[in-house]
This record gives sequence, C-alpha cells and structure tokens, in this order.
Amino acid sequence: MRSDNVFLRSDRPTVAVRLPYVQIFASYCLLGHTECSSASNIGKILASFFDVLVAYTIYKIVLLVYAQEKKALQCAQLWLYNPLPIIISTRGNLDAVSSLFVLLTLYYQLKENYLASGALLAVSTHLRLYPIVFALPLLVTAGRITSAFNLRNTYKDKLKFLSTFATTLASLTGIFYYVYGFKFIEESILYHVYRKDVQHNFSLYFYVQYLDAFVPDYVTRIFTLFDPKITKALLIIVPQIVLLIAVTVKYNTLRHLAFNLYCSAFIFVVFNKVLTSQYFVWFLSLLPLFLPSITISKNKVIGILSAWIGSQAAWLASAYLLEFEGRPTFAAIHGSSILFFSVNVWILSTFINAYNTQYLKKVD
Repeated sequence: MRSDNVFLRSDRPTVAVRLPYVQIFASYCLLGHTECSSASNIGKILASFFDVLVAYTIYKIVLLVYAQEKKALQCAQLWLYNPLPIIISTRGNLDAVSSLFVLLTLYYQLKENYLASGALLAVSTHLRLYPIVFALPLLVTAGRITSAFNLRNTYKDKLKFLSTFATTLASLTGIFYYVYGFKFIEESILYHVYRKDVQHNFSLYFYVQYLDAFVPDYVTRIFTLFDPKITKALLIIVPQIVLLIAVTVKYNTLRHLAFNLYCSAFIFVVFNKVLTSQYFVWFLSLLPLFLPSITISKNKVIGILSAWIGSQAAWLASAYLLEFEGRPTFAAIHGSSILFFSVNVWILSTFINAYNTQYLKKVD
C-alpha cells in the first residue's frame, strides 16, 4: 500500500516509522491525490532536492572549517555524486531531510549560535531518533573555556543549548501527541525500544534476534538473573554507549566536532540491532566534512572501498538466495554480517589513525 494512502486513511502516525518517509514530511504525499501525471514522483523530486541542500551545507561547513573553497567544492561533490544517496533518494526516501538538519545543527554549533543548534538538533531528533546520540558531543563543545574568567559564560552557553534543545523537542512531541495521542509516542519512540526485527538485515545481531524470536521468555529467564529482554537490550546498548562516550572524550572540542559526529553516527549504525542500507546515509552525509584531514594512501582508499562493497556483496548474495531462491542461507547471512561488521570496525579504526588536524582552521 502506498504511504500517502496510509496517511490519508488512518489516524495513526505509523507512516512515521514503518514506511520510508519522515513523519513531519509525510503530508507531502497528499499532493499525490491530484490529476497531475507527475504527482506520484513528487517524493523522489523532494528527496533529490534535499540531497542538493545537503551538498550545499557540506560546502558551507568545509569552507568554514578549512577556509579553502576548492576543498569545500570537492567535498560537496563527493556527496552529490555518491551513488548510494542518489539511489536511496530516488526511491523517495527522505533520510536526506534528517541529514540536512544534522548538518545545519553542526554549522550553527561551529558558528557558536547555540540557540539555533539546540533547536535544530531537536528538529533532527523529532524527524529521526538517531541524532539524539549527537546531544552529548554538542553539549560538551558548547562554549569555549579560554580562561577561568569565562567559565561562567561557558556554562551559560551549555545551558542555552540544552534548554533550547529540550524545550523545542518537548514542544514538537507535545504537538504530535495532541494530534495523535499516545499512539504517536508508541509508534515513534517506544516501538524502537521493544522492536524485534527478525527480517534479514546487515546487523551483527540479526541472526541472534531471529533465533530468539522462537524461544519463549521463560526459557531464557532460566539462564539469566534479570529479565531476558533487559539483559538482551543491555548487551546491545552498553557497547554503543561506552564507545560514544569514548569518542566524545577524545574529540571534545569544536575543531574536532565534525569528526566526532561522524564517529558517533558510524558507531550507532554499525552496532545497532537493525541495519539497512538507508542507515548508511546517516554517516555518509558527515564523511566529506573531515576528509581533508585524512592522510591516507590511494591504495588504502581502494582497499577500504573494495572491502566495504565486497562484504556487502557477500551478504547480498546470501540474502538473494534466501529471498528469491528460498534456500536456507541464514548461517551464511550471519557469517556475512560478521564480516561486514568487522570491515566497518576496521574502516573506523583506519580513519581514526589517519585523522590529521594540521589542515584545520583554528575554530576553537
């Protein structure tokens, strides 16, 4: 069923999380109920338009951080001509919208406009939950401590950012709660907490969740001291939290903020219990921002691309046999997920080791 039909015929905001459209922009589908023959493509046109806005924002951020127009143009083009975002956007997927608001959040944070960055982070989080992981690094980098005399102003800046973020997010949530009731909270927030996605996906945890779906809770309770659901959630969430805090501690200044956000998004995606291709947009939109600071050989770049694409191809081959040939390839899919996870961890460690700040303009 088309998402615009769902949006029109139902008072439930399930289009927000179950279909490939961002909740606040789902209403654009209403335009599909006109006699215009091109109306059915308006989602793709809108998504592509936001892709261009993302490229322009990347240009502005790189220009601000590195003060080199040529590098800024190259970084913007890297996003604009990246085939993965092109494919995802031309499917009508609006993940570029949340990416745009994340980039705007970063831009205004670098400009030290903490009212704007706090409000934009709230909008980003309302559109997609994942930007909430950026709250800690943004809060840490709000305000600059140059001496003991401006310490009070630094705390004021942090309070300004935090209060704006909390107020804006609470207001947006309240508006949608008023329109949809508790069903909005359940579908847009709580659903992600207790969600069990047993369909095959890239996640390292896919096969475990698939097997676990057929095991009653009372069986797993025998082998654990706590509630099985809590235990499983902690085993997935704790590594993410530890790594996110570690990244924020290591890259805790404004000049490293772009790289910090990239690492945070990458960790959140790779270690997530569900991982599909559209999630790649979340960190790929941040990738061009720090590439001028990456010192790496062309051979290693080729190796990274080959390993990343090759590990996905291995997974897709196994998934194809399962989906279209009906063969029991779950073990092969699981093995491919482990390989893909390992490749991603290696890529992130490579970027961390290759990150060089000598080309950065003094932002802080």
